[in-house]
Amino acid sequence: MLLNFKDIGDILSLDDYNALVYLMMQNNHLNERFILTPESYTGDFGIYTLPYDEEISLKGDFYVVTDITKNLTLLIDSSFVGTYKLTISVYSDYYDEEKIDETGNIPDITVRELTYYSNNLEGRQQVVIPLADMFAGEYISIYANMAMEYKEPIIDKISGSILDDTDQHLIKTSEDLILAIENAPENDTTTLHLEPSAVFELFDLEDEDDPKNKNIIINNKTIELISGSTPAELDAGGLHRHFYITETGSLTLNNIVLNNGYSLNDVLDNGYGGSIYIKSERDGAGNKRSGNLNTLFCRFTNNRATVKGGAIYSEDGILDLKETIFYNNTALSSNDVLGDGGAIYNEGAS
Repeated sequence: MLLNFKDIGDILSLDDYNALVYLMMQNNHLNERFILTPESYTGDFGIYTLPYDEEISLKGDFYVVTDITKNLTLLIDSSFVGTYKLTISVYSDYYDEEKIDETGNIPDITVRELTYYSNNLEGRQQVVIPLADMFAGEYISIYANMAMEYKEPIIDKISGSILDDTDQHLIKTSEDLILAIENAPENDTTTLHLEPSAVFELFDLEDEDDPKNKNIIINNKTIELISGSTPAELDAGGLHRHFYITETGSLTLNNIVLNNGYSLNDVLDNGYGGSIYIKSERDGAGNKRSGNLNTLFCRFTNNRATVKGGAIYSEDGILDLKETIFYNNTALSSNDVLGDGGAIYNEGAS
């Protein structure tokens, strides 16, 4: 695992953050370690409850095994999406009232340890402890150690719930991506993290009644799409372009592949910008507003416009393209008539 050096205040990528959380989880000082009592225990990673009834009794801080045919079930709420490793200390002597002092301690007793792992049940973690692993009359005390194995990447679980924060979701499907952009607040920045290596098929955007609906429209919004170490791919299926950025829109792409965009010169479209169209406009007072496109570590592949800008057409928009590759993008009509700007076409200042 390789992490680049960071200065205080630097922004962490999703991969950076998850790598740091993983490393922190391996340090002993972040493990939960506590004695469980009949009262629920609130730790750093969950709320732990160990109910008991006739199969076990209490003596000080110890549980005393009575019926080995039963199970104890530790319930863990408000937990991480991952696996809990639970270590149980089992005292191999049998119940003897005289061996427990007023503080509940048992002196000079041999201890053996048993380990169990959690599983998810209806949104909460649970650990089943078969008392058949013990002997009737044994004393047990229980402490928990966390062994985090994330089932999915997370961004900021430690600082609180992420369920209602669009910025904190990992986008996994085309439907979720389109919906997140549509619901993004206007005149504000929304950062969306795309699942690394996922392919987002944007085939269902086609709308024969409105050519602009053949794209994801960025209007009065600032959208940032970021993927992890392996880029996510946006595939338009050769049916339409990927994005239409209006004069009030801004789009930032970080480590994204834009593939198979298409702009046809017909009554519904102008054949400009196979993958992205960027618009500018002047108001009545002559003030100019321009759409904005920023890319970093991106690739435009196999995009085609039939008139101008095989990958990108800019109507005097603002472009900042860094470490971005263009491969096999063309401005070419169906009649093999050459257009302008196989990769990028900018109309220039106006």
